[in-house]
Amino acid sequence: MSEKSADRAVLKILTLMLGLSLVLIAWLAYRPGFSGGMYFDDVQNIVANDAVHWTELSWRNVARTWTEGYLRPRFLANLTFGLNYLLHELETPGYHYLNWIVHIMVGCALFWVCRSYIRRHTRCAGGLQATQISLVVVGVFVLHPLGVQAVTYIVQRMTSMATLFCLLAFGLYLNARSRDGVGGKAWLFGGAFVLLIA
Repeated sequence: MSEKSADRAVLKILTLMLGLSLVLIAWLAYRPGFSGGMYFDDVQNIVANDAVHWTELSWRNVARTWTEGYLRPRFLANLTFGLNYLLHELETPGYHYLNWIVHIMVGCALFWVCRSYIRRHTRCAGGLQATQISLVVVGVFVLHPLGVQAVTYIVQRMTSMATLFCLLAFGLYLNARSRDGVGGKAWLFGGAFVLLIA
């Protein structure tokens, strides 16, 4: 094994360990709020929204969520509310767990976008610097007190999911710019599709 490949292996292990540490710290930070109830918009979007009160996983329920759900343009979020109701009815910890998972996914997407941008568009030549800067940015995002509402206020899953899809679209766009031909166009069309979902 060459010295360069050994450095890359150490970098990957270090990144994975730091990332998992960040996930653990985020779990510990948000865990106390998982017992919170449903407030404000949660009531009209979940409690009073019969279209997401699924008793079975079926195409009929998916179609009902699409046609009768509150805030129909936010169909994917409503689908997740339906799945939450199917598994937990109106018991809130399951809703908060999924919000936390989406929040962590947003952090992963932010890491990918930051690292991609730094490596392609700055004078930062090394992957280590790009990784370190990206981990700091993600740490601030994931643990910032303003992020509490994205996890503890259930209906804010809609905002978190929109953020996730926008970041994924931007990351796909960044990768499309660095590729030529059909590969670049595929990344670009993928980004446009994901942006439409947002």
